[in-house]
Amino acid sequence: MQKKFFLLAVSFLFLSAQGVAQDTGCDIKSIVQADETMYYYVAMDTFYFNQTKQLMGGMITDKEHYFLTLEPKPSPVKVKKLKDYKPLLVRLANDSTYQLEFFDARFVQDSVYVVMYMFNPKKDKAFLHYGVESVTMKTPFQTETYNFKFHKDAIIHHLKCLDAGKNKL
Repeated sequence: MQKKFFLLAVSFLFLSAQGVAQDTGCDIKSIVQADETMYYYVAMDTFYFNQTKQLMGGMITDKEHYFLTLEPKPSPVKVKKLKDYKPLLVRLANDSTYQLEFFDARFVQDSVYVVMYMFNPKKDKAFLHYGVESVTMKTPFQTETYNFKFHKDAIIHHLKCLDAGKNKL
């Protein structure tokens, strides 16, 4: 199952697919995997950047499962086995903190490091109402906190787009 979702992440990052559900005010993109499973996503947004680091991210769904995909830069040095990840700590604008469970991490094309976290929109309803203030990623390489400077409401937008477009997809 993990391999299938990372094929999706690769597509999400590097392919430009046909947009659907344009009447929702969203640019939902879709891609069909080799096993004929259809996935939907909204293009990644830049959440943080300065002269030395950057964090991009976005939501992916197959209409059943949701994943928050994050791409921190610079990428760490590539290693063969990625393990010892902790949940993602997310602080929202209402000062509440949530944990998203780690799903998988991979190096894509040897230089792009992508980390995916499970997201449950039914359980994590606050994400539909409050922007993200910061995330703390605890990876085998380091613990890094990113205070969002840009697109604090991107997750709200991505979830609403995917939900509104779900019936039209």
